[in-house]
Amino acid sequence: MLSEDEVNGQEQLLAAHRRTLTIYLQQQAEIGRAYSPPSLINGITETRANIRRIKQLLRAAGITIADSPDDSESPDEPVMQPRTTVEPVVHERPPRQNRRRWLIGGVLVVGIFGAVALLVLQFMTSDGAGTQAPLFSYSFAGGTSNWNVDNVDADKWIVPTDEPGSFVYQGTAPSDHSIASAPPSNDIIGEWPGYAAETMVRVVQPSPNFYAFEMLMRGEDNTPSGCAGYQFLISTNKAYAQIGLTGTSDQCPFKVLAQGPILIGGDQWFKVRTEAIGTQLRLYINDTVVLQADDKTLPKGYFYVSIEPGAIVQFRDIRIWEITE
Repeated sequence: MLSEDEVNGQEQLLAAHRRTLTIYLQQQAEIGRAYSPPSLINGITETRANIRRIKQLLRAAGITIADSPDDSESPDEPVMQPRTTVEPVVHERPPRQNRRRWLIGGVLVVGIFGAVALLVLQFMTSDGAGTQAPLFSYSFAGGTSNWNVDNVDADKWIVPTDEPGSFVYQGTAPSDHSIASAPPSNDIIGEWPGYAAETMVRVVQPSPNFYAFEMLMRGEDNTPSGCAGYQFLISTNKAYAQIGLTGTSDQCPFKVLAQGPILIGGDQWFKVRTEAIGTQLRLYINDTVVLQADDKTLPKGYFYVSIEPGAIVQFRDIRIWEITE
């Protein structure tokens, strides 16, 4: 017999699966069934299978669950054969508690010196912007890092070498909370109205939660709107990503801006790039745009990376630069 909490959890999961299914069906309607890629067909098939499983579980517990028209294929739809992929599930995150002032507070003491030391005075042309801007580059050479971390999590961030012998910035999150780290240049980055961050990422161990890590753009504390930043969340074992607006109060509840499946998975290196330019937010995986959204809530703010509970994630060659419209 399911407990009340278990029933509530399954009902929330059912609603999440149905939202995912709606997104998939909308994508399929736009491109046509005949041209649907295997990942989309399999996503629809497995999402419907999960909906069916949850309904059976709840009904066996005596819970009345109404059917939705999209829960199963219509009689005139050809049967879609499932393929072996991961299950894309919408994971709506609750509002994240306000990141501690160490994200930018420590920068006020050492940030300027760290920024000068790490500022590479090379210029590059941003995509479509045609604007040259200074690039912050972090290779963690010599096995050291001066990125800011919360003191209680300082031992959870290390700089080992990966198999080719290059240095990587690795975070190992405990099972009970996420960990975050911010660049020493955040006092400068936080004033940029538009910027991009790019890095190679490897998820050594995924989180038992849905997402493995996030890259936060335009982070702000104590804003009038109550909003705290744009989260770019990635799951490799689920091959799924999400862009969301997160907040620290009821004024700004978590809002999904874009989400969908991505073609990554397993213990492998892949390139991630996040952009916040004007009102445009974009997520690139291996140089391909996979998600984009439009939101004007936060015009600027700091950057950090965060690892979800139980996950081990490595970052290599983190680069951040300003982009002007």
